[in-house]
Amino acid sequence: MTMTIGNWRRTGSRARSHTAVALLVAGFLVALTLVPASSSRAQIWQPSPDRPQHWYWFRTDSGVPTRVESMDPRLQELSDTFGRGDLEGTRRLAEALLESTEDADLSAEASAYLIHSYLAEGDFEAARAAAHRLNHQDTLAYLDKLQSHCDAQVSRLESVIQTTSDPAELARAQLLTARAYERVCRFDLAETSYWKVIRQCSDRPEAGSALWRVAQLHRKRGDLQPAVEACLSAAEQFPGSAFVAATATERIAALSLMQRQNDEGGVLLLDLASSFPRTHLSAFSRHHLADLYWRTRQPGKAAGQWQALWEYEPHHADIPNLLERLAEARYRAGTEARLQGEFQNALVHLGFLSQMPQTQWRREHVLTATLLLDMAECHLGLEHWQDALDLAHGSHEVRGQPGDIPRALYVAGCAQWGLGHHTAAAEAWQTAMNDYPATEYAEESRERMRP
Repeated sequence: MTMTIGNWRRTGSRARSHTAVALLVAGFLVALTLVPASSSRAQIWQPSPDRPQHWYWFRTDSGVPTRVESMDPRLQELSDTFGRGDLEGTRRLAEALLESTEDADLSAEASAYLIHSYLAEGDFEAARAAAHRLNHQDTLAYLDKLQSHCDAQVSRLESVIQTTSDPAELARAQLLTARAYERVCRFDLAETSYWKVIRQCSDRPEAGSALWRVAQLHRKRGDLQPAVEACLSAAEQFPGSAFVAATATERIAALSLMQRQNDEGGVLLLDLASSFPRTHLSAFSRHHLADLYWRTRQPGKAAGQWQALWEYEPHHADIPNLLERLAEARYRAGTEARLQGEFQNALVHLGFLSQMPQTQWRREHVLTATLLLDMAECHLGLEHWQDALDLAHGSHEVRGQPGDIPRALYVAGCAQWGLGHHTAAAEAWQTAMNDYPATEYAEESRERMRP
């Protein structure tokens, strides 16, 4: 008994290791699955591509069989090859298996992989031709039904496109036309239609959706670099479109991360920001460049880009939660620098944060007294004794955390000692030890008091 692409929905977890990989490589096949004749209960499943209903693949009425049987090694190799996305290799192995076996189940499985390999490339006609040659009647009926539905939908939508004067209706109709082509794996026609949306309706949200789908089409084929190039092309053609700019720059950043080409992606985004200043494109380029830095654990660089966006880009109001993210980046960068002994760099970040408008993130995570003491410790490291003392005293006057008072006493003692006020230093440390004996700063003070 074999358990592969033809009967995975009936066998549950035994087939997952092979078929789940194939599904990830060609996710759109969820909507175009071909069930071979080897299954006596085979049915054609036709959900919407936007509602994949994952339970269909991984749950069964009959449960997981108790007797485990091994897969034919030729079918195992075929499954693994398809799972890697090697579609040419899949066809070669499938044809070889069809020539070498008389087993009806193996033939049905090999036929299904062969047809799927063409659909994965968007070659609908090649899939149909393979189904004809292999006499897959259920598949042919299903493909005919898909094609008929697509043709009817496209005809109706083209009528709308030619007659409407409503920009919103035009954009939706053009977008739905592209989606109809994509559902039957006519990817070239789908991409052409998506580009019509981008070029004709760049000032509408549908343009962003269309560009996202263009990038996704290339990504499904494993072509990440053409996806990046498509986003660059759209961005450069329509730098004033907030919808195109938002999608293009987000995809460039995300695809760069997927390719582990973070530096290259950063260069592209920075170049877009520099080439189209004071546009929606420059604003979103800086935003997603900052987010790229943040995701790669470079909060200082992220803060620098978000700061530049906030101060110099006229469209910064279009960026969601900009000040929230800037505040968090500044504090994280400042804390990292302070703990590493880079006190001047830390003061730059913390100083910016202290002058920023109050944000929800800061209210929830960094009280003013804590921020002042962080800055005071940086001044201690730089031997700016009076600045450290002033900040420590100032922290008493604002709301802080319970541990901020002994910390302020300790910092004040260190600053007094640096100024040569040894008696005042000893008094501050002694107060920390007496009034807050269980805190870490009481212990620090005690160490300072040792002869």
